[in-house]
Amino acid sequence: SVFYGQKISKSDGYDPELFNELDVVDKANDIRSSYGLVNVETKLQDLQLVYLKALLSHKNPYTGLKYVDDPEVAVMEFQNEDCVFFYNPLGGLRDGKNWPLHAKRLREHFFTWAQKKYPTEAAMKEAWGGLRAGDSFANGELEVMGAHHLGEDGPTYEYAGQVKRAGDFIHFLTDMQRTFYERREKELREIGFKSVTVTTAWRAGGPAADPANLYCDTAADMIDRHNYFGGGAGGHGLGEGKVNNETHLTQPGSGLLSIGLYQVEDRPFCCTEWTQSPPNQWKLEAAPLMAFYGMGLQGWDSSYHFTSSRVYPGDGWPGLSAYMTDTPHYIAQFPALFFSVSHGHIKEAPIAAARRLKVDELYSGVDPIKQDFTGGGHDVKSVKGELKTPVEALAIGRVTMSFDGGKNEAVNFSKYWDPAQKVVKSMTGELTWDYGHQFVMVQSTKTQGVIGRAVGQTIELPGVSAKIITPFVSLIFTPLDDKALAESTHVLITAMARDIQTNAEYSADGKTLTQIGGPPLMMEPVQANIKLKGLAPKAVNVVDIYGVPTARAVKLAADGSFAISGEYKTYYYEVKR
Repeated sequence: SVFYGQKISKSDGYDPELFNELDVVDKANDIRSSYGLVNVETKLQDLQLVYLKALLSHKNPYTGLKYVDDPEVAVMEFQNEDCVFFYNPLGGLRDGKNWPLHAKRLREHFFTWAQKKYPTEAAMKEAWGGLRAGDSFANGELEVMGAHHLGEDGPTYEYAGQVKRAGDFIHFLTDMQRTFYERREKELREIGFKSVTVTTAWRAGGPAADPANLYCDTAADMIDRHNYFGGGAGGHGLGEGKVNNETHLTQPGSGLLSIGLYQVEDRPFCCTEWTQSPPNQWKLEAAPLMAFYGMGLQGWDSSYHFTSSRVYPGDGWPGLSAYMTDTPHYIAQFPALFFSVSHGHIKEAPIAAARRLKVDELYSGVDPIKQDFTGGGHDVKSVKGELKTPVEALAIGRVTMSFDGGKNEAVNFSKYWDPAQKVVKSMTGELTWDYGHQFVMVQSTKTQGVIGRAVGQTIELPGVSAKIITPFVSLIFTPLDDKALAESTHVLITAMARDIQTNAEYSADGKTLTQIGGPPLMMEPVQANIKLKGLAPKAVNVVDIYGVPTARAVKLAADGSFAISGEYKTYYYEVKR
């Protein structure tokens, strides 16, 4: 991801008056950012291309390869978290306070675009039901809307009722954004880039424009989205105060998984930023849910967890950062989850819901799929609104969109979803989400497990029975010989429960962190009575927290059952049969 706002100086040759309006990012050297505005100004796109060419043509002196030829550069993203449909740039371009010249240019571009469709003032008035105070045929300008005006059921606030105008404005923005992306795709190929491209991972600010934004993203190879969950006071860092202490398990398909509503039918799909941030107490659920439901059931193609600074677990909540890979709930579960995903243990589901739009439907001035993704903040995003396709569908089977028209497709959700019992089963029969009791069962032939609040229950899986004593767990059984779990002679058990920093304290309801504490990180042990089906174990060995076998072994009962607990001070166990 090369650009998170291209930084330019006066020497780059951007018009001096326009340059002076750009946001300053380095006052001492008068360096400014093109973030947001690059989507509407071709000269800024030109400057990005100069940088891209220089970067990709650079030869690494150690490998002898130019970056454009290096197979390790697997994916190139045009820009990070930036699109024309978001509050930045539309808010600043609408009010014109910070960017008056850029705003005027956009009003002129909108006029030029609209006049091709409505050649006369009378024709435009008739189509839009009148013109506004900021519209002027004499000056060749038309008012532009802000992102907040593009509501789910039509334009809002002062534009209420002007649905046709809103649709035309979305069409204008789409043409502008798509032209930029198609240009960049062509230019990258001309430079010689051969691998996968992504436009950006961003979203629209108003739901009526969100499907158009996704359509623009199809100008590149792969669709990408970001999402977060949890966290609290401190924002990007951790601090005492409010905790976003919800769990995914109360609503199938919610939270991190809801980005799956943006999977395009004929494109790879990835998530390059995601995490369930501390001090949320249930974050151990995130990685297995993303693996089993996202990479498995939904068939997502790539995941990049945000962010990593080392290849082993850090101490406490590492760096008091809200974003982390190097903590046991993530990095220590990844071996089991990677093995499951890479060996295809969780089947990709057939289509549960395919939303097939014609491009013209994107310009109706309303949200044609009723999928408002403007809830939450910049990092933690949530879906709301009417939701023609419920998020629970993501726990049933694949959910997709496309823009080539065709018949919408949806299975009978009631066949897999029992709202009375609060249970959703996958079309593959391998995943069961019991949101009444707040746990998920993984029931494939190979990888099996339980995630969530199964305390006091004996969970019967195809290859193992486990009575759970700990209140909230991720307990995963991985056949390392890639056989059916009941037949496997080499099984890895990954057993995670809650974590907390030493001396950290929560309020009784868990919604406030009253004392942040510090290292070392305290791990609640998983306590469970386990009996593998099939051959009895010869040995259950204790593996330390870094994955290194130890000389210790778990005591086996006469029937081959065994108990794990805090006695062993680990979250890894190796079963030999």
